[in-house]
Order: sequence, then structure tokens, then C-alpha cells
Amino acid sequence: MHSARALPQAAGGTITSVGMGGSAFSAGLAFASEGHYRRSTVEMDAFAAMTRRVIASDGFDRYLPTACYPERRVLRVLEDAPDTEQLEVIALEWALSWLEGAEEVLVAFKVDAAHFKVIRRAADLSEECVYSITEASALLS
Repeated sequence: MHSARALPQAAGGTITSVGMGGSAFSAGLAFASEGHYRRSTVEMDAFAAMTRRVIASDGFDRYLPTACYPERRVLRVLEDAPDTEQLEVIALEWALSWLEGAEEVLVAFKVDAAHFKVIRRAADLSEECVYSITEASALLS
């Protein structure tokens, strides 16, 4: 089950931006429309599956926080992410700092040696879930 909570204000960060057209990271990522607004969305489990493919290819030791902005079809990677207990706050503030308006964002980051967390923010609410790097099922957060 995913949990919802309010989010803090955003701050800056160093990034690498990747268009989502043909990158290996976005392979198999499905976008869906919601209602009459034709807003692009990415499901958390799909983003987690994409994250697992990157981890399988590149390893988890070098995994960096990654943000997905589905409406713009943009991925960003926080290249100077510190290895600290504050990584969640840092990654979330960084991802939020690149928002344009009230768009949706998903951010994934390492939480321990075998798990990563995905946070999906849309409007003023968010949902989050912790995933194993190897198992297809999500863990409660």
C-alpha cells in the first residue's frame, strides 16, 4: 500500500537531463491520460520496474536519485547526491525544484543496500513506496 503525505518546499541541485524519447532508462515506460485534461501520468510500479532495469544494468552501488517529469517526458539524475541519512529530503527537494507549475513528478532514490523508494507527487499530495532491488513486489512504506 502506498502512503500519502504533504511535501516540503523545493531546493536546487546538480542534474543531468535526459529526454524520454529513446533512452534505455525509459524503455517500456507507459504514459496514460487522466480525464479530460489529457495529463500524462506514470504509475509508481512502472517507474520502479524501470529503476530495477537500470540497477540490473549499472549496479546499485552507483545508483543516483532520479526524477521523472511525465508531462514533459523528462528524466533528471542528481549527480552530486551525498551518501547520507538525509538523502530522502535532499532528493525530494531537488526533484521538486525542477517542477513546472503543478505537474506530476516521480523520484526514486536508494534507502539501503537492497531497497529504493519511489515518491510520486501530483498536486499537493504524494504517495510513496519502498521496493526491493530484485523482487517485483512493493514493500509498505
